[in-house]
Amino acid sequence: MILAMIKFFQLLKNGAGWNKDVEKATQDQHIKDGKANSLDELAQKMGIPAEGLKKTVARYNELCEKGVDEDFGKRKVLMTPILKAPFYAGKLSSSLLAMSGGLHTDPSLLVLDVNDKPIEGLYVCGAAAGEYFGSDDYPTICPGMNHGRCLTFGRLAGIMAAGGDIDKSVKSMQFEA
Repeated sequence: MILAMIKFFQLLKNGAGWNKDVEKATQDQHIKDGKANSLDELAQKMGIPAEGLKKTVARYNELCEKGVDEDFGKRKVLMTPILKAPFYAGKLSSSLLAMSGGLHTDPSLLVLDVNDKPIEGLYVCGAAAGEYFGSDDYPTICPGMNHGRCLTFGRLAGIMAAGGDIDKSVKSMQFEA
């Protein structure tokens, strides 16, 4: 998580969206206390061994140069080396609210077998259905998406499992403003 926070701010600082709002956010006490001009200083502020942090950052930068994350499978497009100070760190915590993996489906929500052929009568919806976020590899942050996905695709899978027509059912729904 520490590396993720350093990476987030490094990515922004290197031109991928650093602006006054982000600069203002770095004044938050949790992040401000984690600003440093070197990895040694950052490690000291974080209360972790400097050699471990430097080794982790060096390994990450090596993988960025290779263009392949051999350790965690992060997509190349998400990999940017950590090179220039200032470095930032903040305390993070996480919760599993959704997942990016899952079973492959066809447009009618039938589960596909290993040959991408539909398995008759086996429907999947919600978090168990894969590729909803465009991939089933390294997670991309997508908060607030899981409940709507479960409700919507649960209803559609139910319609299909009952032999209904999704297009007809959706057209007949009443929407209120």
